Amino acid sequence: MVGAVLRQQSENIPCNSLLNKDAKAWWYHKLLRKRDQADTARLAERRNIRESVRYLRQALSVTIPADRKTFVMSFGKFHTLSGYAPDDNSFIAAARLCGIPFTE
Repeated sequence: MVGAVLRQQSENIPCNSLLNKDAKAWWYHKLLRKRDQADTARLAERRNIRESVRYLRQALSVTIPADRKTFVMSFGKFHTLSGYAPDDNSFIAAARLCGIPFTE
C-alpha cells in the first residue's frame, strides 16, 4: 500500500512541476514578483495550480485543431474549456502526462 502511494506521488512530481512552470509564466505573477510581492505572487500561482489540477481531474478528452495553437478540453456533453496552446504549453504537457486522451 505504501509503495503504491509513493509511486503515485513520484509520478505526479513532473506534472506538478509543469503546472508550477505554467503558473510562474503568467504576466501578472511576474509583475507581482518585480514589485517585491513574492508572497502574493506565490499565493496566486498556487491558486492557478489548484485550478489546473481540478480541470485535469475532470477532463475526459482534449482536442487540438490542425492549427495547433488552441485546444478544447471536454468535460462532458456540453461542458468544454478552450484556450490558447503554444507548442511549449505546460498545461497541455501535464494533461498528456495525466493520460488524458488526445485527438489531434
